[in-house]
Amino acid sequence: MKKSLINNALCALILAGALLSSCNNEDENTSEQTTDDIINQIPEVDETKQLSPDEQKNYLDQVGKAFMSEFSSTNFDNLIDLINFASEKYGDDYNWDDVESWAEKAFNTLTQNEKGKELVNQYEWSLEKYQGDDEETGEPIYKTITYHILNYEDISEIIYTASAFKGHFVAENGKWTSSTADDLQFSFADQNGKPCVLSLTTSGKTVDTYFGYNTNTESDSKENEDGNYTIVYTEEIEKMIVSVPENITVTLSQDGKEIIKTVIKTKLNVASPTEYDLTKDAFDVTTTTEIDGYTFEVSKASFSNKDKKSELSFILKKGNIKLLEYNLNVNGEISKDDDDEYKVNSADIEMNIDILGKVQIKGTSNDGSKLNDLINEAEENNTNETIVKEKTAEANKLFNCGMYFNGGSVEQSHVIIETFENKDWNGTSWDQELSIQFADGSKNSFGDFFIKANFLNIFNLWEDMSEDYENKIKVD
Repeated sequence: MKKSLINNALCALILAGALLSSCNNEDENTSEQTTDDIINQIPEVDETKQLSPDEQKNYLDQVGKAFMSEFSSTNFDNLIDLINFASEKYGDDYNWDDVESWAEKAFNTLTQNEKGKELVNQYEWSLEKYQGDDEETGEPIYKTITYHILNYEDISEIIYTASAFKGHFVAENGKWTSSTADDLQFSFADQNGKPCVLSLTTSGKTVDTYFGYNTNTESDSKENEDGNYTIVYTEEIEKMIVSVPENITVTLSQDGKEIIKTVIKTKLNVASPTEYDLTKDAFDVTTTTEIDGYTFEVSKASFSNKDKKSELSFILKKGNIKLLEYNLNVNGEISKDDDDEYKVNSADIEMNIDILGKVQIKGTSNDGSKLNDLINEAEENNTNETIVKEKTAEANKLFNCGMYFNGGSVEQSHVIIETFENKDWNGTSWDQELSIQFADGSKNSFGDFFIKANFLNIFNLWEDMSEDYENKIKVD
């Protein structure tokens, strides 16, 4: 394990927390404002009336600007300064020998199960290989060469456990020093010499859960005595299994003050720790991240095929003021076909998004699986205008998605699927795109609607913010 990787991981933990929400520093132009003041700057609209397309564009532009202002680079000055300092101070020139030695020992203690090498399939193919010309007739001579192909899988499993990665590390006098402990902790000084502590603690029961795999293919070819060949392909598959704790807490403190805290709670029920099986597995996860009065909370992230239900709900807020709220509910069952491919059966979908309490997006579908099939069928037949338009018309009947303002009940605009003719060197096809339809009957595709000319405030602020972040963050 390279020290640059460890250092980057340390900085990434700090940065990840920062990007989840804002800190308490404000822009120069809004230093005297609270979140209420920012929201109150948005022009008022009458949510009981349908606004014109131009009025809606202007309102969305103002709401987007207000929302993005919460993520100005100045809101992150303290954390950015800390990240820049840590990257430079504790980078490649710092002595990471103790950390590297600890990490190597930790990885060596992980349980590794070798499942062995197994032949999964084999086949042969032949070709005629030119051998020269017959000395008497001058006719070409060919010999049939047979290639015998053997495909093997060599499967191993590595079980990652939090208990293997424990220790306290202190950065001082140009190097990290370690000591034994029951949790994982890195202590270091910030740019002002104030003590900082990054810690990871876990508790509760653990559940071994499959987290994917790494693969590498080796090949070996040899010529047999009869002139034929045997080619052996071995796919080395390393399955990653993680013992997920019931409770995970990550904190970053600076001068005794907790500036970031993330708490993750998990309830996992897996049929097998070595593979996914969405027909049997279930999970329920909640997370909360707090940064200087800002909270990012995933109150529900759950899936249960037994209950035929999936949910995702999260909220971003400052104090009691909601900046963003998202809710998704899916009722449907997952099954496997004869080829072990997953299929979603008759999923009812409901989605709600709320931005600053000013803009709401509500969507439903009474048959999400059928909707998906229709979209796929249209794509598969995209050179047939009649089929594409028929499938698109059917798809539009299966979902309903509209935008509302200020919590009102009057739909301001509606999302539909439209077909567009596309001509290129390969011929003519008909593509599907999401479009916005207004009360006056006018329509714009997403690609034509969400452009800089329509949302100058948002695009200009985004460009300014991107430049500010690039100028401030010095991590290589």
